Amino acid sequence: MKCLSLPLAFLTALPSQAQIFADFETSLGDFSVVLDYENAPLTAANFILLAEGSRPWIDSTTGVVWSNTPYYDGIIFHRVIDGFMIQGGSPNGQGTDGPGYRFPDETDNGLTFDRPFLLAMANSGPNTNGSQFFITEQTPNWLNGDHTIFGEVASGTATIHAILETATDGDDRPTTPVVIESVSIHRQGTAAESFDETAQGVPRVTALAPPFTAEASALRVEQPANSILQVASSPDLQEWSTSERFRDGESGGEELFPTSGEPRAFFRTTLIEHPYTLPQSYLGRTLTFELEDEGSTTLVVQLNAADATIGDEGTLTIGEGSSPITEVWEEFATPYTASLVIFSENYVPFRFELASDSATHGRMDGTAFFDDGAQPIFGTFSLTTP
Repeated sequence: MKCLSLPLAFLTALPSQAQIFADFETSLGDFSVVLDYENAPLTAANFILLAEGSRPWIDSTTGVVWSNTPYYDGIIFHRVIDGFMIQGGSPNGQGTDGPGYRFPDETDNGLTFDRPFLLAMANSGPNTNGSQFFITEQTPNWLNGDHTIFGEVASGTATIHAILETATDGDDRPTTPVVIESVSIHRQGTAAESFDETAQGVPRVTALAPPFTAEASALRVEQPANSILQVASSPDLQEWSTSERFRDGESGGEELFPTSGEPRAFFRTTLIEHPYTLPQSYLGRTLTFELEDEGSTTLVVQLNAADATIGDEGTLTIGEGSSPITEVWEEFATPYTASLVIFSENYVPFRFELASDSATHGRMDGTAFFDDGAQPIFGTFSLTTP
């Protein structure tokens, strides 16, 4: 196995002799990556837990919760683009599934796509990480800020090149499957041995047993606050469909899942718990947006508490100017994403799509609704809580 010396910038991020390695055996050869558990602890922990099978995960096809089962063994590299990257981590081999949960980005960790052979998370948008990852061949710096880097190839670059050179079809899928036969984790050094992957905030998956109530038209399930309840249903144990609900209230309650109305139905229910979620409401809080525009505009939304006078919802400040906020709409779709719509007296309406990567910070994609059309806005936000 050919060794690749790690760049100084990466080595300084990890103490000497204190490293965690993921050793890949594939159908085209072996390679090893070093996981940056200091700069991306959540992402590294998730990869370790999945690779070792020490944290339950959900089969997206059937809703079965697997325990003590290594996740990556037998999965293919389903997307290969020579000159760019190789991507794997999708059990169905289509790039459309994952472990049944999502977790936040760690894109503000100081790591950038400034050299080849970096290991990063694939996603479908902010805070949609699961199990899919990619390894770069070049330096795709346009991905900075959008994908969490959490490791680097330490040896076996010849295998990476062999995978990159494999023949692919029009969808960038290898015509001969490139299989991940196994991923083994080994640690070197005291700090690496002490790293606790179970304490980094990876969502917890639990298969639920009854009691729940099945009625003629619905399944009723008790769900705690700040969790996702996933229900897979089937009329015949062959074909399964899945739906999920996020409960963001202060307390738990009953969720209602419609059934097909067939004479019989089978269900698998799973609870996904998250270590932290967004606030239950932004009312009474202040959000500061740093826009990525030519003027580096700062936009501050100070919202009054829920018991404030109707029509006096807070203050919107843009640069040196400010305006009373007259109406606020907010919706919490997942533990880490929310929508916030602001109406004010003197400014156009704004819609902010918020993706939180911590309890107080995150990224924003939004829209400013001008009379002559909508204009997209982008940036980061910080949240001040009472």
